[in-house]
Amino acid sequence: MIGRSVRRLRAVFLFAAVLLALSSVTKAAPPLTNADIENLVMNKISDSIILDLIRTQPSAFNVSAEAIVHLKQKGASDAVIGAIIKTSAEERPSTPSQPAPPPPQQPSAPYTFIGEVTGVTWHGCNDGRFCYQTGKLSWSQDGVWFTMSYDAKFYNVDAATGREFSLSWSQVDRICLDDGPWNTWVRLYAGSQVYKFLIGDMHGKRWGSYILDDISRAKKEGFDGLKHVTLSYSCG
Repeated sequence: MIGRSVRRLRAVFLFAAVLLALSSVTKAAPPLTNADIENLVMNKISDSIILDLIRTQPSAFNVSAEAIVHLKQKGASDAVIGAIIKTSAEERPSTPSQPAPPPPQQPSAPYTFIGEVTGVTWHGCNDGRFCYQTGKLSWSQDGVWFTMSYDAKFYNVDAATGREFSLSWSQVDRICLDDGPWNTWVRLYAGSQVYKFLIGDMHGKRWGSYILDDISRAKKEGFDGLKHVTLSYSCG
């Protein structure tokens, strides 16, 4: 009887020594399996030792219902089976969370730009009306227009807007800068009609370039309405 107990203890220490040797030689000890637990239980190893091994060693347990019933039939205690199930749950990789769907793309805002030059003289001479009209030349994503500084009703222009003319970009073919020796002009071509604006003789070139620069920038930045419009810093 004593000899049997000695052999059993020797087997326990040998098994523990093998596990310690494997853990020290390799970076990761072989994982404990159901077969290892069954072997320990069959050799009457105490629950405390088995529980320590389960707690400290990597494992690859099978926790299916059939496997748990088999361990129970082989004599594994409830404490050992509970530790196996708990360890298996802790080591099981969690299901990676699905990345959050990207936020819906907001529709891009319509391209907007606007500019104006005041004190512009338009040489219109349309329908026999006064040829030299002073006012404001304006432009935006909607088009280009001229607003008179005189009484709109007297000159029979659009009373709602005060505009002598208003053109959408689809009507405009070309805008160019005519920098003469004394004055600077901006010419706007719309079909057979040519609109000629005197920008002034002091800062005319600067303001004329400003008009072309602003509209040119809008064209380069992708405003579709200007795709077909030709812009040039010379009317030659």
